[in-house]
Amino acid sequence: MPKIVIWMPDDEDQPGHVAIATNAYYVSFWPARCLEKGRKVTRTISNAAVFALDVHKGCLVFHQDLDKENEDCDPNYEYEIDAAKVSNEDLNDVIEEFLRYNEINPEDVTLAKGEEKYREYKQLEASLTEDIAERIEDYWKPVKSLAETEYSIVTELVSSKDDDSAPFYKSQQSCVSLVSTSSKWPG
Repeated sequence: MPKIVIWMPDDEDQPGHVAIATNAYYVSFWPARCLEKGRKVTRTISNAAVFALDVHKGCLVFHQDLDKENEDCDPNYEYEIDAAKVSNEDLNDVIEEFLRYNEINPEDVTLAKGEEKYREYKQLEASLTEDIAERIEDYWKPVKSLAETEYSIVTELVSSKDDDSAPFYKSQQSCVSLVSTSSKWPG
C-alpha cells in the first residue's frame, strides 16, 4: 500500500515535511535552494513570511534516507493509505504525469534507481574528507531539479479552484501537494 511519511515541526518556528511513497516511487518535494551544493538544510523559518510569499525552483528528492538527512531525524509518522481510497497504481500514474511534465523520465527516479543513487552517493561521501564531502554536487544525490513545477509554501491546490481540470503540478506547490491531492482521489 502507498504511504505518507511525516516529519512534524519541532516547534512553531519550524516547518514540518511530508513525502509520499508507493511500490515504485518515493516523492519528496523541496525548494531547490534548500538543497543547493554546500548549503546546510535548516528547518528554522525565521523569515517565514518572506519565504512563504516567494516562489522557488522546485526539487525532487527520491530516496527517503536523503530526506532523513535533510531533516536531521527519522520521520515522526508513516501512515499507509487505505487501498480502497487510492492504490499504488493510481498514485504511480499521477506521479509519472508530474515527472514527465517536469521533464524527468520516470525510469530515472524509481525506488530502485533511488537506492542505487543513494548507495553511490554514500560511498563517494565516505571516501572524501569532511569539508569536500559537504560540497558533493546534486548529480551524486538522489535529487532531480524540476523544470516546471515551482515550490512555494503558499500553494494553489487544484481542488480549491472552480476548474478541477488542470493538474495540480501546473501551479506552485509545496511538499503537501501529492499527499493532499491523493486523499481526494476515488479508489
